[in-house]
Amino acid sequence: MGPTLAHAQKASDAAVDAPDAVVSAAQSELAAFCRASPIHMLRAFAPAPDRYAVRRLYTWTTGAQMAGIRAGGALLTRSVSPERGVSIYDSVVAGLAARGDRTAQTLALPRLRRARFAWLHPWPTRMGWDGEEYGDHLLRVELRADAWTVRLTGSGAFSAMDLRGEAVPLEEVSRHPERIGAVYFINDRANVGAGGQYREYVLPNERMIAAWDFDDMSVRADVESNLAALRALRFWLSGCGDGLARRPVSDAPAAWRLPGDDGDVATAWLRALAMPGARYELTLANLDVLIGALVATPCFEGGRVTNATGRRRRSLDPRARLPPVGPPPRLVYDGAIGTYVVRQRR
Repeated sequence: MGPTLAHAQKASDAAVDAPDAVVSAAQSELAAFCRASPIHMLRAFAPAPDRYAVRRLYTWTTGAQMAGIRAGGALLTRSVSPERGVSIYDSVVAGLAARGDRTAQTLALPRLRRARFAWLHPWPTRMGWDGEEYGDHLLRVELRADAWTVRLTGSGAFSAMDLRGEAVPLEEVSRHPERIGAVYFINDRANVGAGGQYREYVLPNERMIAAWDFDDMSVRADVESNLAALRALRFWLSGCGDGLARRPVSDAPAAWRLPGDDGDVATAWLRALAMPGARYELTLANLDVLIGALVATPCFEGGRVTNATGRRRRSLDPRARLPPVGPPPRLVYDGAIGTYVVRQRR
């Protein structure tokens, strides 16, 4: 068993008015605790580069959208955000489709245009992007066992994987778009969109969603496990000094490409992030805000609501009461930045 704060504190207390050798030993034990304690906890939140297909994902939404879902609406209803317009993911897919990429053309099909954005754990997306909120209601989504996940980078590289971790040929993806359950989008090019580099899971196919839950004891347990980890990290940070973990959050995309964290807490934190905004700098103040936001999650509001394929009421059919899918975004190639940009249709 590694050093604990109790061990380190006991040694530190014993070092008062003690010889230099004892003081040095106490400081070494406290330093060992500060280096090692949060590492394994943070590693559990980082995506596995070789197993990006996962069955369970989490998505934040607003109270208004949650009310619609609670009333019997479909989970996936929007192809374009009324507040923010076309997403960067949609613009990248549309640009690649316009250049003849078959996988992109598959993802651009009208049947896959309505989508919701999600992540592996609740906390890394709770604070949204700088100046952009996603909502304070949490949905947990489980994909069907036969769902495929497509991986897409901002530079246009595709791959696909099933939930067993086996590669799926892209030709099969195009032949069977009905099997696409999620798209793991890594916006790894700083000049694609105004939001900077980030990662997300796109859920474009309600028929590949086996179940979704909110206002549920198990969802509350998921939130509480996130809270326990963040509180432990905060305890470590307050005891060891947040200067030990200071590293610009802008370093996150580089950390995502590393094979590991090399035992460094700051790197482990960056590798767990979905979006490297200022709200996710590893500081005590940011952790306090994030913990407070998670504590306020209305996990029990209105009783349990669970929806699963095969048990869906008629009013919950994903084809019911859906607005028509709008035209795809119009894209113009911008040679200055080497990619397509969205132009508003008139």
